[in-house]
Amino acid sequence: MNLPVYKSVTGLPMFHPMREKRVKVSSLKMNKVKAMAHSIFMCRKCGHIYDEAQSEREAGIPSGTDFDELPDDWRCPECGADKEQFEKII
Repeated sequence: MNLPVYKSVTGLPMFHPMREKRVKVSSLKMNKVKAMAHSIFMCRKCGHIYDEAQSEREAGIPSGTDFDELPDDWRCPECGADKEQFEKII
C-alpha cells in the first residue's frame, strides 16, 4: 500500500530531510530579537516604569536585563516597593 506524498508550499514533500534541517542562530541575532521583544513593568505604588530595554544606572542594572533576572532584593528606585508590586503592562 502506497501512502500519498503531500507537498508543502515550497514544493518539497512534507517530510523531506531539507525541511528538518536546523539552523544555528548566532547570539548576536538572538540579542536583536530579545531587544525587540522587551517588556515594560509598572510599580503599582508610585507608577515607576521599568523598561527591560533601558538601564537602571543608579542600581547598576544594564539595559536588556529581563525583569525576572533582577536580584530578589531589587527595589523600586522611587518608592522602595519590592518586585511583587510591579505589574507587566506591555
